[in-house]
Amino acid sequence: MSRVKVMSAGKNKFNWKFVGIWLAIIVILYFIASFVIEKNKQPQKETVYCYFNVSLEDSIPRDECGILKIVSRDISQIGIDKFNQFGQCSKMLDELQKCEGEVYHFSKYDLKEFCSEPDCNVDGIICSAFFIKYHNESEYRKVYEESFTEPNIVSKDILMKRIDRCK
Repeated sequence: MSRVKVMSAGKNKFNWKFVGIWLAIIVILYFIASFVIEKNKQPQKETVYCYFNVSLEDSIPRDECGILKIVSRDISQIGIDKFNQFGQCSKMLDELQKCEGEVYHFSKYDLKEFCSEPDCNVDGIICSAFFIKYHNESEYRKVYEESFTEPNIVSKDILMKRIDRCK
């Protein structure tokens, strides 16, 4: 006679814990793969640096040199070519002229703050390093300096580190 092993309902244990762990792993891998695929669909951020140098004789007479760092996926929408009319732009900071000044200021803004259209959807940021030499004291200087995100930075090196880290 052949022996057939009959399993009773109490002895047939299915390892639900094992199945649950594998389902969780599959779901996590799905979300990771979706994130990677979506990220690769988006255009990479581009960086453009712009330089300007002006002497101003307004209520705060000064020489003002500035370096702008623009980081965006939508560089073509920003109009860098218009900036080249009074400054110089490049994808490499080393290609621009060096700025000199006695007082250093830094600002960082979301590019959406500069949109003129109500439905503007431009992506990115703009960081500004200002190198200023004031011609004389002005009662408006304090108000002017308060307009920067970080006024009166201690040194040119610290200012340029802020520009490097700006993303």
